Amino acid sequence: MTIRGAVGSVRWGYHRAADVRQWHATLDPKTQTWQLGGQVAHADPFLGTRSELVFVVALKGGRAWQWPVRALAIGGGQLRATLGPLLK
Repeated sequence: MTIRGAVGSVRWGYHRAADVRQWHATLDPKTQTWQLGGQVAHADPFLGTRSELVFVVALKGGRAWQWPVRALAIGGGQLRATLGPLLK
């Protein structure tokens, strides 16, 4: 399964480590991890190295989808990440 979106952000607490445009995430059903890719709109190199990062996608009504970031790579204007299962 693949999901796509226009904007999302990698956050450390309330700090923005990276903003992502035109992102897509593909689920690996065996490992229950997601592979995320997209275009970087903003990145903070220091915050991108922090532990406990979360990829956040805002939804209507003030809700959001959130996934824990297990691995993150930013370069060449692109973001790649491995995400854990969707947080409840």
